[in-house]
Amino acid sequence: MSDSPNTPNTPTASVTVQLPASLATLAAASVVVGADTVAGALSEMRDRFPRLAPRLCDASGQPHPFVALYVNARPVRLAGGLAAPLADGDEIRVVTAIAGG
Repeated sequence: MSDSPNTPNTPTASVTVQLPASLATLAAASVVVGADTVAGALSEMRDRFPRLAPRLCDASGQPHPFVALYVNARPVRLAGGLAAPLADGDEIRVVTAIAGG
């Protein structure tokens, strides 16, 4: 967290979000965001890339069931869910399910 009294709510973690090719067309394959939690990172992604938002999350901001999130290769659900804390240099990888027949 920042020691500066003027920026107590400023996100301190610079995090890279890696998107699969199917979503990268709506943003980029790799996006750097500033967030202290996974929820904060998703919120910034939705704000910066409005066309990406409905592909990542539902109307309540929860990731769709077919979207898996990993922080540093660990499933988010095992790392504390959307409230999982982030640190500088962390990587969030978004993986989407692919169906076929």
